[in-house]
Amino acid sequence: MRAIAWHDAALDPPRADGGGHNYYFADASGKHLMSAPVLGVYVNDLGVRRYAVCSYLEDGRWYTHGYRFISVTHWTPLPKMPKEGEHET
Repeated sequence: MRAIAWHDAALDPPRADGGGHNYYFADASGKHLMSAPVLGVYVNDLGVRRYAVCSYLEDGRWYTHGYRFISVTHWTPLPKMPKEGEHET
């Protein structure tokens, strides 16, 4: 089983250069370089801790699907997809 290593979002954000890939986010203020997708922990409007797949933008914002910006407290990289025939026991 894979142990999950959580990173503090304020002290150790993911690289906003896509980790060698070209990930971009475009809005009215222009095109922004962003991190590869990660699993982030945030607190919603009701104070409930939630998880979301999100990306860190070079300007310090966290973006999740649906054009939403959230305030992430912790994050971890997504696991790599297993090759066909591989699985954990």
